[in-house]
Amino acid sequence: MILKEHTGAFASVLLIWFVAILFLQTVPAQADFHLLTIGFPLAFATYLLIIRTKPEGKKLHLLIFVGIGVRVASVFWFPQLSDDIYRFIWDGRITHHGMQPYAYLPIDIVNQLPSLAEGDILSKMNSPEYYTVYPPVSQMVFYLSSWLGLNLGVSSILMKIIFLIAELTTLSFSLKILSKQKQSPTLILIYWLNPLIIIEGIGNLHFEIVMIAFLAAAIYYWTIERHYRAMILLALSVGSKLLSLLILPYLLWQIRWRKGIKVLAFFVLMSLLVFSPLLLGLNYTEFLSSIDLYFRKFEFNAGPYYVLRWLGFKASGFNLIAYIGPLLGISFIIISMWIAIKEKCKDPITYLYVIMIIYLLLATTVHPWYLSIPLFCSVFIRSRVAVVWSCLIWLTYINYSYVEYYENLYIVALEYISLGVFIVYEKKNGSNSLILDKDERTIIS
Repeated sequence: MILKEHTGAFASVLLIWFVAILFLQTVPAQADFHLLTIGFPLAFATYLLIIRTKPEGKKLHLLIFVGIGVRVASVFWFPQLSDDIYRFIWDGRITHHGMQPYAYLPIDIVNQLPSLAEGDILSKMNSPEYYTVYPPVSQMVFYLSSWLGLNLGVSSILMKIIFLIAELTTLSFSLKILSKQKQSPTLILIYWLNPLIIIEGIGNLHFEIVMIAFLAAAIYYWTIERHYRAMILLALSVGSKLLSLLILPYLLWQIRWRKGIKVLAFFVLMSLLVFSPLLLGLNYTEFLSSIDLYFRKFEFNAGPYYVLRWLGFKASGFNLIAYIGPLLGISFIIISMWIAIKEKCKDPITYLYVIMIIYLLLATTVHPWYLSIPLFCSVFIRSRVAVVWSCLIWLTYINYSYVEYYENLYIVALEYISLGVFIVYEKKNGSNSLILDKDERTIIS
């Protein structure tokens, strides 16, 4: 391959990747889809070229340091492609006032404490009429990011510094896991250089990145049989984003039942400690109603669900999301438990990858950053479904480019049909390691 043989060509491709990543974080706004169609294709094309060279030695070290460098540069740019940060800062300011962020709606208390809205964040917030649903570890990050005052730029930088530390943690423990599995450290580049991880993580401040840092550490300690330490870290991961809880059934199923009960009890205790701030002064009815709305109201980039929604319209004449959403959720729980109990996956990471792909295929809402966990898992397994999906899902930004928000279902169809074609291709070519035959299973625990 020309990039492997010619240093100049490799350096040029790496430079284009670096510039494309910075371009995406500094120039286009969320609605500038015409600019995103310049940055994302360049970033992903160069990313795929780089990881296909399978660099080793000094070249691998260079790429890891370049990945650190682009993240450090990202610290100083305010998020361009997401408005979630305004809710993060609002929650942090609420906590600094000694108030419970879970107990108040922004629109209800802004007149009582007008300083909370400095920087006009209420008008920029995407959900002022909903209670916050971010777990306590995320809330701690919000609190720390508001430590130095009300300046939005300073809060963003402080939050991104925490994200940078999280990313370095993921890098360290991922390399340890690869070493224990006797796999090439080059595989870390699948995650470390992926444009979606950088743009949606430290770029747009989506907390999957913090969740994955704790998750990577938890998985490593589980593989060296430090089960209780792993449970502490898993509780912190769940306290960042709830999705990492999905790995727990598989972990417990792989150890003796008596020890499994003790480990589960310890995890529950740690989780109660982590989530204790949520339990104080919370209006449970309103809080749970906000979570319920996610499953019964929100819709975004959901391929299979949209097919069911269309069939529901044909049969009833109205949107059946209130029934289809929970039904898909129940179906996912049954499938994930069956995979865990039947030991259909060779290790915890493969299990998490499988059920996350299934979860996303059955979800009513699939934002680009939801692919963060499958992309992390892709470092350790042979399947590249998540990598291909990450190259497609950025197209959903077209929805924000219209005068009024509009979901372009042609783009959704293109994304999911292309993904389906690749899944079939991967399966036929024998590169899919998701579900194993019984004699192939090797449990890492």
